[in-house]
Amino acid sequence: MNNIRISIAALSFLFLSFTAAAQESGETESEDPTVIQSSDLRGWSIGLRGMWLYDLESTLYDGNIAEDPRGLNGDNTSVDFGFEVYVEKQFTPFMGLQGMYRLGGMTGATSTEYYENSFNEFRLGLSLIWSNLDPNHVNSKWNFYNGVGMMFGSFESNRYLVFDDSENGSIDDNYNGFYLSGGVMYELAPSLRVELDLAYNIVRNDGFDGFDYATGWDPYLNVGIGLAYTFGNSEVPAMYAGNYYEAPYYDLARTKARVNELEGRVSNLESTSRRNDDKLNEIKTEAEKRDQELAKADKAMADKIASLEKGPDKSSMAPKAVVFFAFDSDVLTAEAKQILLTNLAGLNEPLVISAYADNVGTEEYNNELKMRRAEAVKQFLIDELKLDPSQLQIVDGSQLELSDQFLARRVEVR
Repeated sequence: MNNIRISIAALSFLFLSFTAAAQESGETESEDPTVIQSSDLRGWSIGLRGMWLYDLESTLYDGNIAEDPRGLNGDNTSVDFGFEVYVEKQFTPFMGLQGMYRLGGMTGATSTEYYENSFNEFRLGLSLIWSNLDPNHVNSKWNFYNGVGMMFGSFESNRYLVFDDSENGSIDDNYNGFYLSGGVMYELAPSLRVELDLAYNIVRNDGFDGFDYATGWDPYLNVGIGLAYTFGNSEVPAMYAGNYYEAPYYDLARTKARVNELEGRVSNLESTSRRNDDKLNEIKTEAEKRDQELAKADKAMADKIASLEKGPDKSSMAPKAVVFFAFDSDVLTAEAKQILLTNLAGLNEPLVISAYADNVGTEEYNNELKMRRAEAVKQFLIDELKLDPSQLQIVDGSQLELSDQFLARRVEVR
């Protein structure tokens, strides 16, 4: 009885919720009749289903029992029928809650006995419409679903002998169990659908088929067909006919509000992004300025280091020694050698050798002559004064404009 009370309470809750939603919708519409309301009732449905019932052989559950009654087995069984009425609340296009009341009777037989029973049953479970999760299923009138839930009920079962149809026992008891169903529905109209349903039911009472060995459960199968009507505004699709990929399956006002909210968030994100971009540009500009200043400082430092390593510009310094050559000659005279020995002996520093020539002859020849004179001085300093060749640098002396051509035939060492 407790199970039945729970089921009655669940069904009562569904009916009361349905009534409250209807009253609320009616009040809302009466306040402003010019506004078309997308009523919350579009998620509520009521349905009626006729069923064919079949007792399944249950040796799997009954363990060691070799024979178990089953439907359509012998002359004492028949095609069994039942019906059920249900109320459904579809919360989303995918999921809904169903409360059902079922009446039915079944027959089954073994080789020696048969039974007849009648039962009433309350069921509460989830309805899952899988096809509404498929983006390719938008606008289709077909839907595919599964149901899963629990059941509570009471039954009366009578057992008879096949031999003479004499009664061989009866059981009157309560039971509970669970079910798993699957089916297909087709939309006849915006608020009307036809359903074909197949369910596998497990009764947790071994006496459901009149044979109570207290060893297992009794399963039965039902195949049903019925109609369901969904309440609400016909301009708005019923919830079961919606699709998550359909725009939109909920109220347009809510959609617009949600879109406005999302647009506001996007706008805020864009503003934040622009501010961040501006800050990044400022940081980048400052970094570029610092890089330029550092580059200038590095160049100045490198130039200063190069200048220090190069040493002073000896071209502007007075020569340490000056030697003269005969006309068209690159041979050091004895006087020239003596000057080099006297002025440069003992020095250990870089020296610059500048060679000159008079203006007699071609410029090409005079340049060659200057180089020979400079090489002669350099070689003398290496051989006689033992100076390091790496510290001796030869440069081309500029053209001297002197009245005395002899003075132009010279080499200066600085």
